[in-house]
Amino acid sequence: MRHNSHDDIAHGKYDAGIDVDDGSWEVYRASKAALNMLARCFYERHKEEGCTILLMHPGWVKTDMGGENAPVDLEASVDGLYGTLAKWHGSGKHAFLDYQGNELPW
Repeated sequence: MRHNSHDDIAHGKYDAGIDVDDGSWEVYRASKAALNMLARCFYERHKEEGCTILLMHPGWVKTDMGGENAPVDLEASVDGLYGTLAKWHGSGKHAFLDYQGNELPW
């Protein structure tokens, strides 16, 4: 994959609210772990080219998957993700962020 300097790539990370103790959702969890590793490796390989790689958590959103008890409505999540993308655009950095723009631990 070739890209121009200051390209931005954002990926979603949606594992909040899933109980790890019950052992369920293993394929879903494995896909998120793979995405994290792919993004981190991609950034390391291409960071000299100035690309921005963001892994983004939309929050626990009121959707079919999130359910009615989720505290974040869809509009707040989307607006927050958009604002966060705009803020980080062209930064040449790599981060894991929530929909409010807060950096999250790996």
